[in-house]
Amino acid sequence: MLDKGKAAAVIAAALIAGLLSFFVAADFFTSDRVLAGAGKSLKETRTTVMEMTASAAVASAVVAAVPGDATTPVANKLADLSGYLLVILAAVYLESCLLTLTGFLAFRILIPVACGILILWVFRRRKALLRGAAVLALAGVLLYSVVPVCLFASDHLETFSLSSVKQTVQDAENGTGKIEGQTRAKENKNLLESAKDLIGTSASALKAEGEKVLGSFMDGIAKLIIRTILLPIFILLVYLGIVRTAFSMLGIRDGAGAGTPSHRVLRRKLKGFKHSGTGVSQ
Repeated sequence: MLDKGKAAAVIAAALIAGLLSFFVAADFFTSDRVLAGAGKSLKETRTTVMEMTASAAVASAVVAAVPGDATTPVANKLADLSGYLLVILAAVYLESCLLTLTGFLAFRILIPVACGILILWVFRRRKALLRGAAVLALAGVLLYSVVPVCLFASDHLETFSLSSVKQTVQDAENGTGKIEGQTRAKENKNLLESAKDLIGTSASALKAEGEKVLGSFMDGIAKLIIRTILLPIFILLVYLGIVRTAFSMLGIRDGAGAGTPSHRVLRRKLKGFKHSGTGVSQ
């Protein structure tokens, strides 16, 4: 049991923490000064996705313009990439919204509510209230840090950094330029030479170049999917593991109340009732 002095100290600390979270921390952690780096990274990612979408559309048109049907499947696949890029762009916009929304949820809702539950625990003294306060406070902090941690991790992993994605797009654009140049060169030849090129190795070379362009775009899209979709999911799973581990170390588990004295007394009474019932029936 908490004496009056300790109870008053807990109530005062929880009240001050809740007020500071609502009026001070919420404004600070959602300000442009704090979120400037994350916002800049998201803006660059959004610009890169849009540039890749435009480049893929141009590449599809250029590959489709090659005489003959050899490059038609490659052109169709390049055109289909816009669907994946749209999903990635939606994920980037979602992260931009969550960047400020999670700060509002964490510091103006979850943490103040956790402080209120802690004050209620002082009067009711139920472990479920203490557990709920801990869950809400920890969830608020982790929820706010998901997007910044994901951006920090992706920017410091060279394989999935924006510079790597931009280099992949540049390689694809260079390949598109080669195909366009060779196609125009073929169109400037006379009819007989063009027919020979279509039958010879030139058409197969253009197809190979188109497949290389397609591979570059797919490589960039795969990096963006990992950066914007899979990495946040992985971070969330890691956070869930941290929460479960922390609660296990603190002895806060779903079945934590099963071993309390009141439960043991209740089990003994039920066991004695069963034995007495057995004796009566005999």
